[in-house]
Amino acid sequence: MGWTAGHLKGPFTARAAIEFDLGAEFAARVIDTTRFGQVIYAAVRSSDGQEVFGLVLLAERRDGMLYTKPISEDMGPAEDHCPARILDQLTEPSNDNAREWRKRCRARLARPRRQQGQMVVPANRPSSSARMRTAP
Repeated sequence: MGWTAGHLKGPFTARAAIEFDLGAEFAARVIDTTRFGQVIYAAVRSSDGQEVFGLVLLAERRDGMLYTKPISEDMGPAEDHCPARILDQLTEPSNDNAREWRKRCRARLARPRRQQGQMVVPANRPSSSARMRTAP
């Protein structure tokens, strides 16, 4: 699938972007969404109501235009920042691409997160106050 572009009426929300690209009927089956930068992750109920699958929607609003590109989990999206709350709602994956995507997302979630502002200083390095001392 390629990119869709057009004018979005109303606020730029995850659900509005999904409806813009995939239509109101599809958007009505969306259970939950989250946005990570320009990537929207969604849990979507299948049209028969038996399954819930993952959707990745690339979305960018620029110069008054909305650009979107949907990628179903069974296509093996590269984006893997999907949160656990979305992943936990999905039913059994439909193929190995979906299985691998979920595995990458879970692996990312399991990695320790760096805290902003942390600085690692080697133990043998003198502190900044020791380096700033001047000789008398």
